[in-house]
Amino acid sequence: MNKDPRNLGLIETTDGVPFFDDQKRGAWPFVIRVGNLPAALSTHMTNCHLHLLTANEYWEMDKKAGVLRRLIRAPKSLKPHLGLVVDDLQNVYINGVRAVDASVPLGLPNRVFACRCILLFWTGDFPGVSECAGRHEKCCHWCRLKSKHSPEVNRQTWGGYRSFLPTGHVMRRANHGPGGWPFPHATNEPPPAPRTSASYKREGEDNERHWHRLRMAGKDARREGIFKKDAPERKTGIKECSPLCQLHLMNMVWDMLGDVMHIVPGLFGRHIMECLRGNRPVAHVRSKQSYTDAQNAQLQADHLAALRELKSWAATPVTSARIRNYYIVLRKHLFLLRNVT
Repeated sequence: MNKDPRNLGLIETTDGVPFFDDQKRGAWPFVIRVGNLPAALSTHMTNCHLHLLTANEYWEMDKKAGVLRRLIRAPKSLKPHLGLVVDDLQNVYINGVRAVDASVPLGLPNRVFACRCILLFWTGDFPGVSECAGRHEKCCHWCRLKSKHSPEVNRQTWGGYRSFLPTGHVMRRANHGPGGWPFPHATNEPPPAPRTSASYKREGEDNERHWHRLRMAGKDARREGIFKKDAPERKTGIKECSPLCQLHLMNMVWDMLGDVMHIVPGLFGRHIMECLRGNRPVAHVRSKQSYTDAQNAQLQADHLAALRELKSWAATPVTSARIRNYYIVLRKHLFLLRNVT
């Protein structure tokens, strides 16, 4: 594959795209671009290839009524579509496709050659990547942590990030003085075990096997002791084994790249930019913890001080120490925002 520099590395993506103003009727296009080209040329639509297109509006037979009904929803599973994609990618990797090199003069033997292609990455937003990977989006893609709802940014977030710090790190300790980070308790937890491609595939196959047994048992599932609540996906977050596991260099953990186009607008637009303007972001859910009037007054004062400190960062040069301090101040502001009533 690497002996001929004319071979191509591909990057593919898919996501639900609405076609009309109702934001319901649309399709899921599978688009391929060439990773060998510069970014400006690779992302241009004239250089992208529409690999597959599946609609989210179709007719389905209603078994009870015995009639066809029109449904508008995303596919229940992208596994059949990914199976077709993987077949094509396996074919162009093993056999290649006939191509003509225009830079080689006519009559030379290497002008016509078999161009081989390999899928390097699969990109997309996190819900789209979750559909292709066969997992639900509330499960971390790299470890086994479960997400929690953050009212400050109205997003699912993953906490416990201090466990990834080295043992004995200063930020693993608790806050014992003014001006520190708002961690009232120390943490000695080890980092969560990372997922591997083999474990990803094994957990998906175990969950598919459980649901197959449940469907085959039918009404006798309860008597045989097979329940939905015992599905492995409730613990692992892996719903099915994606066909992308069959591709070369396609590690389901590290090569599924989720972009940040859905994170940056929510985090910066609703929270950080409001802090820099001197405003207080509006949380969607208030804390249920109650405080006295004196405690509320102190929290309000600390909150305003944190806002002024955050606003002053907009005109200061960026250094490693300032980035660390900015993280501490921002974390303190998030903590105060949760508790100010």
